[in-house]
Amino acid sequence: MQRVSLLLALLLALLTPALVRAQDNAFSREVVCTETADAEAMFLSQVIPLLDAIPEQPNANAGVFYTTEVEVFMEEGMKATIGGPDGQPFWTDDQIRIVGHPSKNVWMRDFRSGDRLHIVPEPEPQDFYYVLSPGQNTLHITLENLLGPVQSTSAYVLMLWQPCSAPVAAQPAVEATEAMSATTALLDAGDAAPPAAESDQETLKEADVQRVSLAEAPDTAYVAVQPARVQAVARPLPTLLWLGAPLGLLLLGLVLWQGRQMAPTLQRSLRPALVQARASWRDLKAWLESMQK
Repeated sequence: MQRVSLLLALLLALLTPALVRAQDNAFSREVVCTETADAEAMFLSQVIPLLDAIPEQPNANAGVFYTTEVEVFMEEGMKATIGGPDGQPFWTDDQIRIVGHPSKNVWMRDFRSGDRLHIVPEPEPQDFYYVLSPGQNTLHITLENLLGPVQSTSAYVLMLWQPCSAPVAAQPAVEATEAMSATTALLDAGDAAPPAAESDQETLKEADVQRVSLAEAPDTAYVAVQPARVQAVARPLPTLLWLGAPLGLLLLGLVLWQGRQMAPTLQRSLRPALVQARASWRDLKAWLESMQK
């Protein structure tokens, strides 16, 4: 029993450091924080695919050539950008339109150049926060060929960002509306107004919001998340060490206590066999001595 206890203690001593290292490595990954245009430190929390790339194909007829819907859940305090996978440029030949529900806000982009002769990819992620509302969202995505003769699109992803510090409250609806109007369309002609206070709607009317093509908008029209500084989030304490060590000692103590409790029982059960073995040995010895005489 003592050997079994020693083996268990040795096994626990060998496994505990490996488990602690694995747990520590799982929590020690540094969160890379980037700084937004409003100097708020954020880190990339999720990357959600929105569209797969569609190779170029001939289509002389103008009109919608692809539609889809994507479900997205956004937590309070998050921000969102839209762009290409791994920071790659993105485009659609000719136009993409995304309507968020329940917000009913619209993100729309016409990628044609000013002379309408070629497509101009967007190199940087675009602000997408105003299209989403905290909670469950449905994104209606429409790709449209405006003139022909071909149609295509790159892949799109939605990037959700969380504050590196404590979560902050979501921006007021009027601020999101202003950021959106600087980049794309706020409302489609058939869509209802976003859920906001009447004062916000009056401010919106006074601003005389119109659709703005990003090809004609200045480069600073969107709020892109650009790398600015990196800060390491402090590692949590290796909880497995604090939990594993007492549990290991408890297990070792339990094994030793159980062995001590079983020792008298083993002695009592083995005593008759030992007495019988001694008697047999005495009989054998006496028989050998009698044979020698």
